[in-house]
Amino acid sequence: MNIKSLLIGSASAAVLSTSALAADAIVYADPEPMEYVRICDVYGAGYYYIPGTETCLKIGGYVRFQWQSPAGAVTSNPAFDGYGTYARFVPHFDARTQTEWGTLRSFGEVRFQYDTTAAGPAVTSNAIIEHAFIDIGDRNFLRVGYNWRPHGVWIGAGGNVEDGQYGRGGANQIAYYFNHTQPNGSGTAAPGKTGISGFISVLDNPADDSWSTNIEAGVGYGWGSGRVAVSAAYDSIMTGLAYDVGTGFSAASGSAWSIKAGIEQAFTPTITARLAVLYNSRPDVLAGGQVYGLGWQSASYSSQWSVLAGADFKFSPKAALNLTVQWWDRNERNSPANLNLWNNNWYAAVGVNWQPVSGLSVRPEVNYIKSYDHGSAWGGRLRIQRSF
Repeated sequence: MNIKSLLIGSASAAVLSTSALAADAIVYADPEPMEYVRICDVYGAGYYYIPGTETCLKIGGYVRFQWQSPAGAVTSNPAFDGYGTYARFVPHFDARTQTEWGTLRSFGEVRFQYDTTAAGPAVTSNAIIEHAFIDIGDRNFLRVGYNWRPHGVWIGAGGNVEDGQYGRGGANQIAYYFNHTQPNGSGTAAPGKTGISGFISVLDNPADDSWSTNIEAGVGYGWGSGRVAVSAAYDSIMTGLAYDVGTGFSAASGSAWSIKAGIEQAFTPTITARLAVLYNSRPDVLAGGQVYGLGWQSASYSSQWSVLAGADFKFSPKAALNLTVQWWDRNERNSPANLNLWNNNWYAAVGVNWQPVSGLSVRPEVNYIKSYDHGSAWGGRLRIQRSF
């Protein structure tokens, strides 16, 4: 009897206790949905999906400090022995999406720079658009927007910080590229390493706002360890002044042609060399009056022929030696004695590209300038750059 009473009492207590706990139960709210950033590895390292979309975005760029003497090096009078410095911040944004037309890509890059020079002295601070374009396609693609002129970068440059004068510059354009590789973090499309590659483009002419576009086209052939290439450009209208020994100065008129041919070869995994020949049909037009003029990057003159050579020797996993040499012809048609012109010039540079740690490069360089009528001068550069 006592055992039965005890069991009944225990069961009753358990029921009452369960009812009390049920009355006091804590109800937890459902967690809010969270958006996690997903890595996008379709286009290489550094891309991630913009939350809620299928667009991959990469943010990169660089910060640079550079010291140079003489200020401007190639663009300066060898008699000037001052120095200049600048600090530069260049962020860029690369967004890509897979579509039925291939990769839809947009690329933007802005340059912020604080610049000083001893030739004055003078201080400038500016912000400019470096690149702003849209690509549609993959190995073969259409590019519209602001970018390097294809003719200016199709033939390889010297390889140093001051890599020679070969006409690089920007323009609004519509261009079609075939057998190219879309680069990561660059405004320049890379030609295919093997087979035939090329481009054709129409560009705004900065000299006129009428229907007078410039035209550029190029083709190249690569075989893995090397490449040959040629490109041509047509400047439809020019501004500024032209000079003739017989008639003197007059307003520039007419059109101009430019042709470039180059070859690059890697002889070993550590040694690469380049050679380019550059031609301009109108050396009588001062360099500031035409897009494709050869010579120093100034408004003083233009040459007809130039030869640019470069070589790289990688002597350690983190460092390479670079050599650049360039020659310009002397054109008597635009060489009056009373003008500070620069004809039949030589330029050379030797430098080291040292990357002590990932993302950091240190580039010391020695420059030499020789002018047929202004003597010669030595200069130097030091560039420190952190890329991300």
